[in-house]
Amino acid sequence: MLRDLRPNYNQEDVVPNTTWTAILNEYFLRGILIGEPHLYCVDRQSYSRPVPGHRSAYKPDVIIVKVQTTVAPPPGAPAGTQAVSVSGDILWVEYKAPNHDTPGQWKNLIEEASDGLVAAYPTRMLFVIFAVGLKWMIFKWDPLNPSLSPLQVLGSNHNVAWTLRPELRYDSSLTGQSHVTPWNNEFIDTTAAYSLDYWMMHRSNRGNTILTLYDLLLLDRLMVHLVQTNFVGANPPRVPVNFGCLVCHVDAGAGSPCPSPPSPSLSSD
Repeated sequence: MLRDLRPNYNQEDVVPNTTWTAILNEYFLRGILIGEPHLYCVDRQSYSRPVPGHRSAYKPDVIIVKVQTTVAPPPGAPAGTQAVSVSGDILWVEYKAPNHDTPGQWKNLIEEASDGLVAAYPTRMLFVIFAVGLKWMIFKWDPLNPSLSPLQVLGSNHNVAWTLRPELRYDSSLTGQSHVTPWNNEFIDTTAAYSLDYWMMHRSNRGNTILTLYDLLLLDRLMVHLVQTNFVGANPPRVPVNFGCLVCHVDAGAGSPCPSPPSPSLSSD
């Protein structure tokens, strides 16, 4: 059970397989109305950076949400012109086991993910979630608008800070965030990471409420924001890597269109 995980738990497969996948499927598959021009796919990627040996030796550590949009022929197009499907990634979730919950390990996770992001998306903007155990933080990968003051990860005693790539940005338009210090929008405080913990309760004279309710509401706003954002263009060409679609259960190359799963439908439960 997720609630039984301890801070020293060192396996990366439990949280993404049972939690992040379910969350993303709920928003991007079950929650999309039939007839919408967008088709979403939730993919698990085995590894996103050049590595020695075969990528199959590495456990999946990235989940990607891909949107495929059908673009109708423009007015005046010759008869018989077919609609074109444009596929692009909109969210990258990279995760580590709970025993990585230290500022230095968060920094390592972000740097490791950035190596993959700069190779996979040299010109594409998308949102990024970094997760350690049940904790998570939100950022935006924006290579066409790099920050002039790159983000920095604060060390344990705030006496050291590690500078990150300028393409990784804090999106202040999403309200309710607190992981970037309010006195300076350059520093990341990993102790302020949000939580997926929904069973810890806060007791008051008004009754019980979920202790991390605001964290969960922030995640909901992010998912709604992703669905409403107009992501332009397709994935840039890149070297294919193998990853399996968590919905279709087939292999696809990174940057390729999402395999067509059954049409999403609204569940009555």
